[in-house]
Amino acid sequence: MGTEENLRNAYAGESQAMVRYKIFAEIARRKGLEGIARGF
Repeated sequence: MGTEENLRNAYAGESQAMVRYKIFAEIARRKGLEGIARGF
């Protein structure tokens, strides 16, 4: 596995994590948990 492939995999993983965190934050906001939402 080369450097370029490692970078692509890392970028894809971080992008997926960012989307998950945005979803978690939105769920927390809907439940009135703004402090928790800001943690995401």
